[in-house]
Amino acid sequence: MRLHALLARLTLREDAAEDLLQELAMKLAQSDGFSQAGQPLAYAKRTAINLAMDWRRQQARDAGRARAMRYMPVPHTASPVDALLRNEQLEQLLDQLAELDERDRWMISRRHLNGCSYAELAAEMGCTAHQARGLCHKAVRRLRERLNDTAASRLPRKEAHQ
Repeated sequence: MRLHALLARLTLREDAAEDLLQELAMKLAQSDGFSQAGQPLAYAKRTAINLAMDWRRQQARDAGRARAMRYMPVPHTASPVDALLRNEQLEQLLDQLAELDERDRWMISRRHLNGCSYAELAAEMGCTAHQARGLCHKAVRRLRERLNDTAASRLPRKEAHQ
């Protein structure tokens, strides 16, 4: 199922994806917006992305939960250090993705995590493929800026010598 795969990519955890999929089904069943949506699948995907980002924010706030529980498999050819670095980079990327506004999260998730074409994005947004490409480019730029700001804030500060 596409929604499950999307949730698994956004949470990096199969068990969380299953729980969120059940929560998604309940939300959609109770939602007037879903029953009246012109594009129910797009509505469901947007709701799934929001649920996954809420879940990620909750995980970040929950200091008692072990970060080691989050795992995304890597190819067997990768060394354990490569796997650790890849997982850490994915964590940082998804943490920053969760901090973007809803439209940016949606654009990046649909284009880069789900592999949707610009034409598909345009159809879901009601715009042209060229406009969708531009919006996606801007969303990625904002994500990169957040990642760069985070990386710069982690660098040790040079103290002035007297």
